Amino acid sequence: MLAIIEFGTLNGQEAIEMGISNIATNTNINCSSITGSTASLGNTTGHANETINEKNGVNTSYNENGYRAISYRGMENPWGNIWKMVGGVIIVGRGT
Repeated sequence: MLAIIEFGTLNGQEAIEMGISNIATNTNINCSSITGSTASLGNTTGHANETINEKNGVNTSYNENGYRAISYRGMENPWGNIWKMVGGVIIVGRGT
Protein backbone atom coordinates (compact mmCIF):
# COMPACT_ATOMS: atom_id res chain seq x y z
CA MET A 1 0.00 0.00 0.00
CA LEU A 2 2.87 2.37 0.77
CA ALA A 3 4.28 2.03 -2.76
CA ILE A 4 0.88 2.80 -4.27
CA ILE A 5 0.67 6.03 -2.28
CA GLU A 6 4.35 6.88 -2.74
CA PHE A 7 4.36 6.49 -6.54
CA GLY A 8 0.72 7.28 -7.25
CA THR A 9 0.26 4.18 -9.39
CA LEU A 10 -0.64 0.50 -9.05
CA ASN A 11 2.18 -0.38 -11.47
CA GLY A 12 5.37 -0.54 -9.40
CA GLN A 13 7.36 -1.91 -12.32
CA GLU A 14 6.59 1.21 -14.30
CA ALA A 15 7.35 3.52 -11.36
CA ILE A 16 10.69 1.96 -10.34
CA GLU A 17 11.82 -0.45 -13.05
CA MET A 18 10.99 -3.92 -14.40
CA GLY A 19 13.50 -5.75 -12.23
CA ILE A 20 14.75 -9.16 -13.32
CA SER A 21 11.90 -10.16 -15.60
CA ASN A 22 13.23 -10.49 -19.16
CA ILE A 23 15.85 -13.23 -18.76
CA ALA A 24 14.83 -16.30 -20.76
CA THR A 25 14.09 -19.39 -18.67
CA ASN A 26 15.38 -22.90 -19.23
CA THR A 27 13.72 -25.84 -17.48
CA ASN A 28 17.00 -27.79 -17.34
CA ILE A 29 19.09 -25.22 -15.44
CA ASN A 30 18.66 -22.53 -12.80
CA CYS A 31 18.49 -19.15 -14.56
CA SER A 32 17.97 -16.91 -11.54
CA SER A 33 20.34 -14.01 -10.93
CA ILE A 34 22.72 -13.77 -8.01
CA THR A 35 21.26 -11.67 -5.20
CA GLY A 36 22.96 -8.84 -3.36
CA SER A 37 23.62 -6.49 -6.27
CA THR A 38 21.48 -3.76 -4.67
CA ALA A 39 23.31 -3.86 -1.32
CA SER A 40 25.06 -0.56 -2.05
CA LEU A 41 21.65 1.16 -2.19
CA GLY A 42 20.99 0.43 1.49
CA ASN A 43 17.36 1.05 2.39
CA THR A 44 16.60 3.24 -0.60
CA THR A 45 14.62 2.61 -3.77
CA GLY A 46 16.39 2.21 -7.09
CA HIS A 47 18.20 -0.26 -9.33
CA ALA A 48 21.59 -1.98 -9.27
CA ASN A 49 24.36 -0.76 -11.53
CA GLU A 50 24.69 -4.35 -12.74
CA THR A 51 23.37 -7.79 -11.85
CA ILE A 52 25.20 -11.05 -12.46
CA ASN A 53 23.32 -13.99 -13.92
CA GLU A 54 24.93 -17.44 -13.85
CA LYS A 55 23.91 -20.23 -16.24
CA ASN A 56 25.88 -23.48 -16.29
CA GLY A 57 28.95 -21.83 -14.76
CA VAL A 58 28.98 -18.90 -17.20
CA ASN A 59 28.50 -15.45 -15.62
CA THR A 60 26.79 -12.71 -17.59
CA SER A 61 26.60 -9.13 -16.32
CA TYR A 62 23.43 -7.16 -17.10
CA ASN A 63 22.95 -3.43 -16.66
CA GLU A 64 19.71 -2.69 -18.50
CA ASN A 65 16.07 -2.49 -17.46
CA GLY A 66 14.42 -5.91 -17.33
CA TYR A 67 17.69 -7.71 -16.55
CA ARG A 68 19.03 -6.01 -13.42
CA ALA A 69 17.87 -6.17 -9.81
CA ILE A 70 15.82 -3.41 -8.22
CA SER A 71 15.31 -2.46 -4.60
CA TYR A 72 12.23 -0.98 -2.96
CA ARG A 73 13.12 0.58 0.40
CA GLY A 74 15.89 -1.98 0.89
CA MET A 75 13.94 -5.07 -0.24
CA GLU A 76 15.66 -6.58 -3.27
CA ASN A 77 13.53 -7.88 -6.14
CA PRO A 78 10.11 -7.35 -4.55
CA TRP A 79 8.34 -8.73 -7.64
CA GLY A 80 10.53 -11.73 -8.24
CA ASN A 81 13.72 -13.01 -9.78
CA ILE A 82 12.97 -14.10 -13.38
CA TRP A 83 9.34 -15.27 -13.34
CA LYS A 84 8.53 -16.41 -9.79
CA MET A 85 6.44 -13.82 -8.00
CA VAL A 86 6.61 -13.20 -4.27
CA GLY A 87 3.23 -12.10 -3.01
CA GLY A 88 3.93 -11.58 0.66
CA VAL A 89 4.60 -13.29 3.91
CA ILE A 90 2.29 -15.91 5.38
CA ILE A 91 2.31 -16.14 9.15
CA VAL A 92 0.64 -19.11 10.76
CA GLY A 93 -0.05 -18.89 14.47
CA ARG A 94 -0.14 -22.23 16.28
CA GLY A 95 -0.30 -22.07 20.03
CA THR A 96 -0.68 -19.28 22.48
